[in-house]
Amino acid sequence: MAETVMTRGTPWKVILTFALPMMAASLLQQLYNTADTLIIGNFESEQALAAVGACAYLTGLFVGIAMALALGAGICVSQAYGAKDYPKAQQFAGAGSLLVILIGFVMAVTAFCLSRPLLEHLIAVPDEILEDAVLYAHIYAVGIFFQFGYCAFSSQLRAIGDSKTTMYILLLTTILNILLDLLFVAGFHWGVAGVAIATVISQCFSSAWENI
Repeated sequence: MAETVMTRGTPWKVILTFALPMMAASLLQQLYNTADTLIIGNFESEQALAAVGACAYLTGLFVGIAMALALGAGICVSQAYGAKDYPKAQQFAGAGSLLVILIGFVMAVTAFCLSRPLLEHLIAVPDEILEDAVLYAHIYAVGIFFQFGYCAFSSQLRAIGDSKTTMYILLLTTILNILLDLLFVAGFHWGVAGVAIATVISQCFSSAWENI
């Protein structure tokens, strides 16, 4: 682990330098569904727009769960890292990341299996857009695994004081998501499936780049 010093310099500057990239990354994380909604709203029907918008509750839920679990795993890493016990910090990082990824796999399967009843009964999605909403949710569920993987590894970086790397990765993948949305929706006319596939590909890249 590369050492990152956060105990030197003016405290408010150090805290602000660390916090601002985290805030920007959180906003970028939420832009995936927003970009899907804006692009499909401009190039597809109102029904397609409503279907993607109806899934925002589910996507927001899984993003929140992934970030919360990863944050909890990162606490142990930061404590060991602050105590300069680097071997233990590496152990916590490995075990925490593995746990979050395994939970991500379970959540992906759960989301795929329960998306229809959740959309139909809990969110009460109208029948005329239900099938499109379920299609988006099913494809999006595949990307949940990669989303949890990204959150797991980004949490470890933040635990040692690096909040900029994850922001840069999310910025790149957000741009990638928008470009793929335009290609799949405006170019290939894949509709709801197109924006969902674009999101999954972008999440896959964010998880992969985090480990490079």
